[in-house]
Amino acid sequence: MTKPSSDLLTLGFYTVLEHPEIGWTAGYLLLTTSGRPIEFHCTLPVRPTRTQSLLFGASLGDYLIAERFPATLFDRSRTAPVLLCVDQTPALAVQRHLEIPVVRVLAEEPAVQGEPPVPASEESAVSPVQTTGWGHRESGTVASLTLGSNRILLAGAAGMTGMKVVSPQQDIESLWQSLECQLDLSEPFDRIREALREATREARLNVPRAQAA
Repeated sequence: MTKPSSDLLTLGFYTVLEHPEIGWTAGYLLLTTSGRPIEFHCTLPVRPTRTQSLLFGASLGDYLIAERFPATLFDRSRTAPVLLCVDQTPALAVQRHLEIPVVRVLAEEPAVQGEPPVPASEESAVSPVQTTGWGHRESGTVASLTLGSNRILLAGAAGMTGMKVVSPQQDIESLWQSLECQLDLSEPFDRIREALREATREARLNVPRAQAA
């Protein structure tokens, strides 16, 4: 049997923006392993009321990122990715409800003048985080590893309470090798952010007050 082309498989990218005038918006982009867009979905702006902000307190952002927006965006998609990439630590909590691996892509830290950029993940191989479930904050750890030129944090790989361990590090690395993918995993987030900014420019004149809960 002919091996299916890795370009037929898709990668998912999810991020959330907060705008001081409009509120919160989220975007979900699906790409082939060569970087071609397959689907893009985004939310309407959500601007929590003062009461909601008081009730949710510091957990409001985590709730929107890890629960409210994923429930909306992922259900719209017609394509199932083999890997979901996020760029915000609270979003790792979506692993609790997905059967595919979820990883946080680490951006490079700005370089000191005259020196090359340093990956943000040149921290310890196991990094502490606080978000372990949808809206729950507990101590936990996630494992750090390298996929090609990309440095990632892997949700659920090191015993995070409340997280499903979907794939150990070795399985993620094997998956990446089978995809024969050379993508810079941080670049698609730039596409999403630009698309969200473009989509919300006109909304600034008339923003509906969506409910956060």
